[in-house]
Amino acid sequence: MLRTDKQAKDDFWIDFWVICDERKAHLFYADHTDAFFRMETPIEKFPEGFAAAHEQLAIKASGTNSTSAWTFHEASHIYRVRQTGQYLALLEGTYAHPTRKKYWDSRNRFLFGMVADRLEGPWRRIEAEGGEFLGEPRWMFSADGMRTKLGQVSHPELIRAGNNERMEIEDFRLQVLFQAFDASGTPDSYDYHSLPWSLFLMRNFSDR
Repeated sequence: MLRTDKQAKDDFWIDFWVICDERKAHLFYADHTDAFFRMETPIEKFPEGFAAAHEQLAIKASGTNSTSAWTFHEASHIYRVRQTGQYLALLEGTYAHPTRKKYWDSRNRFLFGMVADRLEGPWRRIEAEGGEFLGEPRWMFSADGMRTKLGQVSHPELIRAGNNERMEIEDFRLQVLFQAFDASGTPDSYDYHSLPWSLFLMRNFSDR
């Protein structure tokens, strides 16, 4: 794979995701900056064609809201929405750690969404405000209507009917499987590998 981004962190790549359209396979990934990258190859050359593919910057996302500065982190998941023909990207964002310099806070993650008409982009945010997010703990409720005690929403995967290379969902009524935990008792000195992750299900719609 050929790198074109000179600012990447020591060629560090994480969380690869492959999705296809009618002609090409697209590889998306992150590098723990605010950047999200894409490569492509003709379907008939998959996967060997990625060996000669050029990296392209797909998205850069960061900002500041009432909590603090935030940035795109990792865990990108992309789907084709059958109803509209668009593509939906679920991206994990995070806030800076309060005491560790240049370190992300795994107790404080969230999801934001972007859509595009083509996998090549351009991508645009789906949230009405830049500091609001599709999946964030303060707006999450349990089945009995109580606010959840979760501290973050991380590594999403949509529940979908099929399992082909198009990664299709029917519409924007989303059922999201994600990992999280109650971070209220987790100190700033936490060990990442000891965090008590569990799986949860989130929906952006109600049956009522």
